[in-house]
Amino acid sequence: MMESSLQSPRFERGAKPNNSIVRVMGLEFRNCLGIAAGIDRTGCHLPSLSALNLGHIEVGTITDPRDLQIDRAGQRPGSIIGVNVGSGKSGFSEEVFADYRVCVAAALHVADYIVLNFSNDAVDRNSRSDGAAVIVARAKLQVEEYRSRTQRHIPLLAKVNAGTSGQPLPMPRTSAAQLDGFVFVGGGICRIAELRKALPDHGIVSVGGVLTENDVQARSHAGADLVQIHRAYTDGGATHVERMRVTLEHGIAS
Repeated sequence: MMESSLQSPRFERGAKPNNSIVRVMGLEFRNCLGIAAGIDRTGCHLPSLSALNLGHIEVGTITDPRDLQIDRAGQRPGSIIGVNVGSGKSGFSEEVFADYRVCVAAALHVADYIVLNFSNDAVDRNSRSDGAAVIVARAKLQVEEYRSRTQRHIPLLAKVNAGTSGQPLPMPRTSAAQLDGFVFVGGGICRIAELRKALPDHGIVSVGGVLTENDVQARSHAGADLVQIHRAYTDGGATHVERMRVTLEHGIAS
């Protein structure tokens, strides 16, 4: 659901999965489970995906604002919609910066949160680079300008590869300080716990290798606020995802 009033952009530790509601980054999610970007790349499938009654659905990655097809009227009440944005071009250039800018601008009107995608190794965009810092800083300005006009806070996140235990943070703290949260790809339970300790005031979303409700609980217990599924949906379909959600909400995962 879209926030209609000014919200704190920072973190409010929410409930664990079997308590259902999670409050984080100024948003209220009805449960911790969500659909990862890549399932619905444009937003055209939101009406059917929202019928799963998950906590959130992340659309994208959007690399051209013309691809964004979100109709808020077509989704069920309570659905939190994220929009994941990026560029189809490699590296960092003014063209790449422009792609992120126009996609963020389009997403602001339909998203409950926005994710800057730096996780695609094929496009060679290191999340610790100066180029990534430019994208984060410019997107932060866009979000703040939108907030001043509309009194709506749109949380800004970055999607990055989590790395392994003992490695530096996937993004320098100067850039991380401008974000409300991260979507961490992979990394394992120990790495999630490590990132939670290092980033106590950020929302943490974990994605990658989540196939069962027990995987979701393990990520949550390690410190993730939200957990996204991709393969669990593509392999098991809506029935499997629905069973995962019900099991988590009743607190009966082993």
